[in-house]
Amino acid sequence: MLNKDILHIVAETLHPTTEISLETLTQIFEGIILDKKKFNHAYLTLYMYEKFCKTRDVQTRKTSARDFEDFVAAISNGEIADSSTRHNSNNHDILVENKAITEWVINNKREKADINYPNNYSITIKTLVESNKEINMGAFEKTALFAEFGVVQYLEERRSSTKGTGLGSKPQLFKLLSILQSNGSWDNFANRFINMAKHIYSDDIIVFIKSEKHPLIYLISSDIFNKKMAEAVQSPQSFINIVNRWEGNNIRMNRDSILHKVIPLQLNFSYLNKHIISQINTNLSTITKNFVLYIEDNHNKEIYKQEIFELCEETLSGIDNKLSELI
Repeated sequence: MLNKDILHIVAETLHPTTEISLETLTQIFEGIILDKKKFNHAYLTLYMYEKFCKTRDVQTRKTSARDFEDFVAAISNGEIADSSTRHNSNNHDILVENKAITEWVINNKREKADINYPNNYSITIKTLVESNKEINMGAFEKTALFAEFGVVQYLEERRSSTKGTGLGSKPQLFKLLSILQSNGSWDNFANRFINMAKHIYSDDIIVFIKSEKHPLIYLISSDIFNKKMAEAVQSPQSFINIVNRWEGNNIRMNRDSILHKVIPLQLNFSYLNKHIISQINTNLSTITKNFVLYIEDNHNKEIYKQEIFELCEETLSGIDNKLSELI
């Protein structure tokens, strides 16, 4: 029952009739959370629980991030931005200092949108487990960011360069930033960081904290996010309060700093056991199993057939008794 085909059928009832925006997405999630009796909302809540939050193993599946993108796209009538459909473009006439830096900015921006919509709106999706306090905010070209500031020799994150200066940890990064401050490059660095971030992170962001008991959904506007980026470059210390490190060419940021003062939507799974959606899901799983046994076990076909009929009747009766609440 909890599969993508059924998800898309159920999700169609939530598709917005107006142009998509962060506010529209917020309203969709709020509807799912607040109106618990509706079958479609309970189904989508159960889907999130079973597919993303039920256990630690479920939360850490390698496919979890892409599956949540599929989920958001389904409920909001969006299209996944597959790597095959991504391409560099400069439709907005972006310019950050010079052609070389601008090309890196366009290249980094290309990777950020995860879901696209017909009204030229895009959203970035981040998923992480509750214990993970770091968000991978994707590619942010380090050589372009630090170019011409006399620190190229320090742009390594895996080995500590001269006197522990580099990109691989907060202490290393702080030393690198302190060099920029002492050699008079800080203001230029700060302006470049703000301008690069403004274009790279021009899409709104959804952050989903996967948890069995405390799942949270944060919807962050690009304006709010970029205000935090501007706050980061007030000093080396303020920078490492938000930016933890680089890994490869990916910038990793402090989750608590990014989400500070952003009010999350709180998912609630506790009501599902008492909702008919759980009975339907359990019965359908048993019915499917009995179909297989009916085919495989020639000696007990009538037993499985009878149980299939009984479970179908039980499920339909349960739906009929609750129908006025479910629609």
